Amino acid sequence: MSNQNQEMSFSNILRHRAISLPLVLICMAFMYCVLLGVYLQSLLNEEFIVLYVEKNLLLSAISLVIFIPLFCLGLINRNFYFFILPIIILCVPNAINDLFPSFWASPLSDTGSTSLPLITHIDIFLLGSFCILRNSASLKDYSRIYASNIIFCISLSLFFLSIISTLVNMINGSALLTLSILGNNFQIRYLFYMSILLRFVNNFDVNNFFKGYILAFLLLLIESMLFTVASGANELTSGNFGTNTLGVLCGFTFILVSQFLKKSVIKNLFLLLVFLALMLTETKSAILSLILSYVFLYIIRIFGTYMSFIFVSILSMVIFAYNYDFITTLFEPLQLFLKTDYQYLISQDMVGGPISSILTRLVLWTSSFGIFIEYPFGIGFSSFNFLKESFGFTLPVFIDPHNDYLNIFVQYGFIGGILVLYTIYLAPFLIQDLKKENLYFISTIFIYILLTSLSNSNFNKHQFFFLAIFSFFSIFTHSFKNSSK
Repeated sequence: MSNQNQEMSFSNILRHRAISLPLVLICMAFMYCVLLGVYLQSLLNEEFIVLYVEKNLLLSAISLVIFIPLFCLGLINRNFYFFILPIIILCVPNAINDLFPSFWASPLSDTGSTSLPLITHIDIFLLGSFCILRNSASLKDYSRIYASNIIFCISLSLFFLSIISTLVNMINGSALLTLSILGNNFQIRYLFYMSILLRFVNNFDVNNFFKGYILAFLLLLIESMLFTVASGANELTSGNFGTNTLGVLCGFTFILVSQFLKKSVIKNLFLLLVFLALMLTETKSAILSLILSYVFLYIIRIFGTYMSFIFVSILSMVIFAYNYDFITTLFEPLQLFLKTDYQYLISQDMVGGPISSILTRLVLWTSSFGIFIEYPFGIGFSSFNFLKESFGFTLPVFIDPHNDYLNIFVQYGFIGGILVLYTIYLAPFLIQDLKKENLYFISTIFIYILLTSLSNSNFNKHQFFFLAIFSFFSIFTHSFKNSSK
């Protein structure tokens, strides 16, 4: 027999043989050591480090009091762990991360300046999974093995691409980018954890996660109502997630619950509550994306994929023609921005009224594209606000690019951006054999995330990023055998 027949190809190895767990753990340990080294080096140079005296730690202490009992409950047994996991994600105040070593994510002169931690409370809770799963056997499912291996390979590739990007930026004298690329990489860390969890998470774990998610979301709504009243906001908002991300979470929850809960009065009441919360956030992109995700899938069911593409293209042209006058009002300020900067548009009273939101996003997207052209190897997670002024967005406020696709390429560069988008959007379709009805459900939630990501940086929020990848892989892989419609 030839060597080709005797030895499996690399692709087949990925599909049928799980990458050694000790290898995954060694790679993760190395990554954390690099993070610590970058932090210590920055601490010695007193660069971009957050000092505890610069933070109000009262809310952080309250968050720690909430986190500790949840963490201890999660370690009692496996059922509790996956039930508590969504509560950790959605309900533990993000202020707890101020207790950990952190880097500034923007100049201190920016309004709303914030920081990014070296590790997060989700990191710590995920470390507890090793204790819970230590005696578990890896599930013998080739689609899951392949998914786990793919996620690990992509995570490792992103980490080494970050090292290469750091070396390139060191050569170019960009010390800030060195810190940013290696110092703030929660997406890479969470992907590493996901590559491990995916081997062990079974249907019971998924069911417990979903039960915990229902409770966590109800608690989040209570927190949002209290915070909205206390802050005097005009729309429903959250102290943990803000307004836009809360709106995106509401739409995400609506689709998830519509699939998993059995038909009942309770299900209908819960969906009504979620939709009402979504409307109260007044997050137009989330509301429109939720409606369009169901409309698009309904069109596909009736006309098929190709005819639906033609139908949607024609509909898009009609909508463009109908809003042509509004769109043309954006041309003049956008052209002026390219010649000047955003502050000049404000001084000329061009920012405000109905075009303010879309114009700000267009300016951010233009600045992001300029950064990507200048830094094709990526700038990491916390450099955008340090660089935005040099690329036209001169407003001193902490902000993100408001577009996941641009943001991912800005952070990871061209190659890394492609890998991240593949992992988030495409891999789940390629790693399992889906029944038609399951494909429709996954497509609904994918279209929703795809659309909301056009005007929001959803995956820059570390809680939402982990919730999304856990759902995309674990829930979609396991839930359908037990779900009832």
